[in-house]
Amino acid sequence: MTTRQRLILVLPFIGLMFLSGCLCVAAAAVGGVAYVKGAAIRTYSYPITDCRPAVAHTFGVLGLTIDTQEGDNLSYKFVGTTGSDGAIEVLLKAKNETTTEISVRFGVFGNKGKSTRFHEELMKELD
Repeated sequence: MTTRQRLILVLPFIGLMFLSGCLCVAAAAVGGVAYVKGAAIRTYSYPITDCRPAVAHTFGVLGLTIDTQEGDNLSYKFVGTTGSDGAIEVLLKAKNETTTEISVRFGVFGNKGKSTRFHEELMKELD
């Protein structure tokens, strides 16, 4: 096998490594919300027990339907539906007794605007 043939075989794999790395690390901070892998993530200075009812209320304010919810005082998951994007997934993770990380993803690939809007409404509910 010539050097050229080896290069032709290896280059697509090298390109995929760079592409997947960019997707994994891509994050943009917008008003305290990081957008990573299609999900808007924000850390709140509230315990998970306060965040759960606030998330449920935010679903209602935005006209979203909660299909399932499950979890405990360490992590909690809401799955719902929207009219246009199909699904919404909200994950709560207790960082400690007074801090909770909340991830919001609309649809399969995410919708930055709608996820950020969800966080804005959630902040109103928690304040």
